[in-house]
Amino acid sequence: LIAAAVLGPDSVATLAFLLLAFVLAAVAMTRASVVVLRLLSGAGALVSAMALGIVLVNNYYSYYQSWGALWADVSADNGVLAAPALIPVVRPGGVVGLPHRPPGAGRSRGGRLLSLTMPGTVSGVYGRDALVWLPPQYDDPRFRTKLFPVLELLHGDPGGPRSWTNGLNLVAVLDKEYANGTTTPTVVVMPDINGGFHGQQCLNAVTGPKLDTYLTNDIPAGLAAQVRVAPPGRRWAVGGLSEGAFCAARLALRDPTAFGGVAVMDGYFHPDVTGNLRRLLYGDRAVPARDDPTAMLQATKPGNPLPAFWIMAGTRNVQDYHAAVAFATLVGRREDLRFLTVVGGRHTTPAWRAALPDLLRWAANTVNGRPTYGQTSVVI
Repeated sequence: LIAAAVLGPDSVATLAFLLLAFVLAAVAMTRASVVVLRLLSGAGALVSAMALGIVLVNNYYSYYQSWGALWADVSADNGVLAAPALIPVVRPGGVVGLPHRPPGAGRSRGGRLLSLTMPGTVSGVYGRDALVWLPPQYDDPRFRTKLFPVLELLHGDPGGPRSWTNGLNLVAVLDKEYANGTTTPTVVVMPDINGGFHGQQCLNAVTGPKLDTYLTNDIPAGLAAQVRVAPPGRRWAVGGLSEGAFCAARLALRDPTAFGGVAVMDGYFHPDVTGNLRRLLYGDRAVPARDDPTAMLQATKPGNPLPAFWIMAGTRNVQDYHAAVAFATLVGRREDLRFLTVVGGRHTTPAWRAALPDLLRWAANTVNGRPTYGQTSVVI
């Protein structure tokens, strides 16, 4: 156990161990006189070099801080439960939603994390699984007819829905917030925004996946068919990190009535489409202004409603920080907003973990009609 802790996936000791293994294997390969030993040493050098590269990438992004988290992602054993076969209850209007636990069943003080399939009925995207977190109140008989507000969280690239639960420890943060009474009941849905295809940025392709349609039509419909949630509108918020933050800003600005709030965590504000990706998305056409959050914001007429904004950036990534400030300035000309500075933060997981509690509190308050504003900061 001590060795596993010291040689964790993000530790300096692991880097040193792999580097030493590579050097020893490389030296053995050059000095071995027997062909078999030379081949084995070469294979060892190759494997250790590949592992060293993987660990360097993991350390830069802080994806995994323990072998348990890594194994949970690889094995899909991360505490996610399949939708349980429980006693159904009737929602208002006679619609059957995700069932409650029967009276007397054990309830944890925290919420529940489920893995639910979201079919692409409108978009044609094959059904993908989304992580859905239900607040503790969801199973309380006193809330049996409540339609809960929703926070839709979009991961970055590379990444997936489990980026929120593994890398950012979202469930533990939510449980702490509810235990402290610092947030209000909200369902959190974390869809798969790209299905493993990189760089599409939640856009509809000319001849390919219709990701925009999947996120804006199929996710709300798929969630409402399985969970008691409010319809899209002011009681929904959308947020994301990195590429997911670009997606969130664009989706919220394209239809300002679709969401009550939008959270931009270390995002960017112009689409990044070149080469083959541009041809996939637009063919021979130019990138339309509807896919550029900055252009969309600038084109919004004064007096037209906007969703509430939460924007975060870290000070150690100058380019990202200046871009966030510039975009926040445009928002600030129209309405008050929440701006969070992570002092010492880069475009990496530690900065996002530091910002996550404020995002969750802000989003829950916003979809419950009590948005907060102003500038604040955290230090890492």
